[in-house]
Amino acid sequence: MILTNISNELKTEEAKRNWFDYWTHFSESPKSYCSEINCCNSNSHGAIVKKETHFKSDTFVIPLCEKHSNNYTFQIEVSDAVEMIPIDFCL
Repeated sequence: MILTNISNELKTEEAKRNWFDYWTHFSESPKSYCSEINCCNSNSHGAIVKKETHFKSDTFVIPLCEKHSNNYTFQIEVSDAVEMIPIDFCL
């Protein structure tokens, strides 16, 4: 599935680690790999993405490895099995 980057302003190292902690806190998945479809690197960063359908657009956090997190500027293809955590959960 193709996901769209929501903001380049939220891509500081601290923000990526904080969003990864958010994803880890709410995740039920034991998956420890990057969400990018062809990547086998360990995840260490969180990314805020939009999933668009014909009727609406929803915002989620997904885990990425450092390489994909740093190079992700517009769209990324992720596995359909990736656990996407809605952005509106409260810690």
